[in-house]
Amino acid sequence: MTPSGRMHLLRSHRRISDSTKVLTKQLGSVNIPINQKVSILEVQSGGMDKISFMKKDMYNLECSVNEKLRNHDVELVTEYFMAEQKKNEAFYFRIEGDGDNRESWVPAYARHFFAAGMSSSQRAECSHGFFKQYISRRNSLMDFIIRFERALSHQRKKELVADHVDAFEAAQCILPMPMNKQMATLYTRTMFKKFEQELIQSTACFLELKTKDASKVVFNVSKRKNWETRVAEVVYVKDSDHASCSCKRFEFVGIICKHILALFRRDQIEYMPDKYILKRWKKTAKSGLVSDANGNEIKDSQILVF
Repeated sequence: MTPSGRMHLLRSHRRISDSTKVLTKQLGSVNIPINQKVSILEVQSGGMDKISFMKKDMYNLECSVNEKLRNHDVELVTEYFMAEQKKNEAFYFRIEGDGDNRESWVPAYARHFFAAGMSSSQRAECSHGFFKQYISRRNSLMDFIIRFERALSHQRKKELVADHVDAFEAAQCILPMPMNKQMATLYTRTMFKKFEQELIQSTACFLELKTKDASKVVFNVSKRKNWETRVAEVVYVKDSDHASCSCKRFEFVGIICKHILALFRRDQIEYMPDKYILKRWKKTAKSGLVSDANGNEIKDSQILVF
């Protein structure tokens, strides 16, 4: 006979209750792995011997559920997308089959991302790091969609908090310069910190006239760092009244670099010219209307899902 202390190990006595299934599904929705689910249930039940199943039973349950979903994934996702389209006419999706009759669904979701100042590999690493918190390779397609929406909801919440801070809390300026104070009122908190670092570093830059003619002036701008002197070339075109730098920080990131700021300081330009202030980095970037390719206004959802 099986001792009473081992009865819970017998297959005939192992059972996952409906309430436990609901709880494990909720835990799985926030990407808690099976071993941690079992640990939570162990604490909740008062010990492993009080749990009426084993860890492998939990694995078998998830495999069974995922297998059932996998056979209906495309139908479920299509129904979900069509429901979203009814709520928002601007919502667009397209499902295409590949050579193996599998569905291509990631591009429809990932196409709208923008990551200024980041290389393709950096964008990939950043995206992977962010979504890894919500998604695992064991997720079904429909499960992926639900988790993806939750990830975006959390991201929108963070943006909402950041927008609130930008609107009601003044950034503290390290340098009491007119341009720094100007940008503190215009830029978002994140971009202002990046700009201020460039401004601080510009005070350690040295300008040397390289060439000068009727159309443009060229400067070598040097900065010493870790016993190494780095030189950038700043070109000021007179007709267009425009300065550009060989470091290409403005073109790549969208904020003026320390080398051009050093030139502004030399020429006693106290305020940033409007043409160097991109709207996308301003506190007011989200104001105004956003239209799709057909000229229809795009309205973002104000509902946050948790």
